[in-house]
Amino acid sequence: MNRIGWTRGVSRGLLALALVLGVSSAARAEAPRLVILYVPCTVNKSFLSPYDGAVSYTPYLDRFVKDSVVFERHQTESGQSGIAYASIFSGSQSPGHGVYSHPQVLSEDLYLIGEAFEDAGYETHYWAAHPMAAGSLKYGQGVADKNHHDGLLIGKDKRLVRILRKLRRDPNARAFIMASFTVTHGPYNANTVDAFCQRFPDECKNWDAGYKKYYDLYINNAFQLSYNFPEASKALKLGPEEVRGISIAQEQYYKANVSLLDALFGRLVERIRVSGLLDQSLIAFTADHGEVLYRDGAPFKWTHGHALAPEVLNVPWIVRAPTAGVAPGRYAGVTRSMDVFPTLAGLAEVSIPAGTQVAGVDLAPTLRGDVKPKQLPGYSHTALIPEIVQERAKHWTLFRRFYPRNDIEFMSVALRQADRVFKYRHVGEGKFNCEYYDAASDPEEKKNLCDPANAEHMQMVAELKAYQAALQRSFRERDAADSSVPADQAERLRSLGYIE
Repeated sequence: MNRIGWTRGVSRGLLALALVLGVSSAARAEAPRLVILYVPCTVNKSFLSPYDGAVSYTPYLDRFVKDSVVFERHQTESGQSGIAYASIFSGSQSPGHGVYSHPQVLSEDLYLIGEAFEDAGYETHYWAAHPMAAGSLKYGQGVADKNHHDGLLIGKDKRLVRILRKLRRDPNARAFIMASFTVTHGPYNANTVDAFCQRFPDECKNWDAGYKKYYDLYINNAFQLSYNFPEASKALKLGPEEVRGISIAQEQYYKANVSLLDALFGRLVERIRVSGLLDQSLIAFTADHGEVLYRDGAPFKWTHGHALAPEVLNVPWIVRAPTAGVAPGRYAGVTRSMDVFPTLAGLAEVSIPAGTQVAGVDLAPTLRGDVKPKQLPGYSHTALIPEIVQERAKHWTLFRRFYPRNDIEFMSVALRQADRVFKYRHVGEGKFNCEYYDAASDPEEKKNLCDPANAEHMQMVAELKAYQAALQRSFRERDAADSSVPADQAERLRSLGYIE
């Protein structure tokens, strides 16, 4: 499908969006020689300096954004990696790409970003280090087998060095690289905190080795504390001091891992700069989803995929595109994970054939200053819980309240318009609540403003119900062959800590 039907009529009531960019309709430069789509997993954007000026431990990203566009209200389709990566790579949502849960094999009928750049004459590469977006699951379509690389994309990788040398030798050569991986997914790596504190001592003034006991306490009870927190806290006899200790420890370890991610990305960009290709490159940094750490109002802690939490849905997207006539600045409008593919293609002057599943919007003309900012509805939804996870969660009372069985009927949905966030969320026993939050004044979504007597609010509920119905209808209509589950499903889920 070229357009998702539920977008019709959503523009009613949209707030005006602003594009704050120093952009002019300058003459177009040549298409980029090198395009990189860098997509780490589980990145909470409030832990990055481009989104929070108080953050001191992401200096490489801080340097990168000086020449980049920062998208301030970027929304992922779902807090589950398989769905989110499918959205980014296919330029569509679940009715288009067919993924409602993970792990799942993508249909070869899809037209993915790798294929678009391959068709445009780019040599395509995929560094696939994420078990839910692996080449074996067909997320790397458009990339030759020999160009599928295991492991992280890092600056000193010999395979990357060879690509850069080829680009320097041959002025007609072009390369497209995408990377999926995680260094920030839970359980957060505790081995990085010492190096982190040496580099950023101000971030560790109140930190000492005594907090490790709280990290160990979480690790030894991770599933129960993340998915059944009220009962787990009672069973473990956790008082306020223990809960605070776990919260502080987990946040410190997460910061240290984010800092590692920043360094990995910075060294990659530096390698490209040293090669002399940086100003001929188009580089995009984004994420599949964010992460909830500890928050009183969040039902699930230190996780992401099972609730429509703001920290999870609002993800970073930063684009450096000097060859495309795009000046650095900040884009204030709502954008979606499905807009990444068409926008990068537009910035690189790569065409997308008619009749594909791509439903996202090419924002390149807006970023160049040629057209006004688009008013885009940012829809998101929860995932279908795999049966293998559902079985292992049978003793988690809180989780089972939201997901009593493996049924698409319990899918919750959300819509972001500027700083207005509407949700139609399952709260248990088949009951759905209307929720409305002001993201500007209430980023943690503590005060539900939804008023059943407000006609506009009820109109938004109707829009959300239509979106939910379209997702459910599409799921039921899909052929079983379009939703194949890999034989190693359990191993993939276990590798990311979804099951024991």
